[in-house]
Amino acid sequence: MSTISCARCGKTLLVEQSIERGIGPCCWQKILKDFNDPKEKRQMRMFAASYTYRVLPPNILLIIDQDQGGMSVTNDMDNVLLEIAENEALELENYRIAYCDSEGCWDGVKVDNGLRFYPIGVESSEEVLEYFSFHTLSH
Repeated sequence: MSTISCARCGKTLLVEQSIERGIGPCCWQKILKDFNDPKEKRQMRMFAASYTYRVLPPNILLIIDQDQGGMSVTNDMDNVLLEIAENEALELENYRIAYCDSEGCWDGVKVDNGLRFYPIGVESSEEVLEYFSFHTLSH
């Protein structure tokens, strides 16, 4: 059986929620504390992903990585989704979400007790919409 380590400190993760998140409970609490500190929040967001997005009916969110030197949308997805949800007052658990990475490939993200990435593997937003028309939200 392989072990999974915390992405922040390297300790072995034992709890399922920590394994899914990739970060242990102590490190997660430190991240949340830093995120709620206005000074830390500003410093953390200096290297934030640059992106654009569209909200389409019925409950579809498309995000495009602008690749302007900060973090990639993939690596900053927690913050990207938090910002969009706050700006648009969205309950993301009810949305089908796709993002176009800096290499032009579209993939999906499921919000459900954390984030779960899954491949869509298409090259246009039209193909994403077609994909979503054939796949349910429970992907």
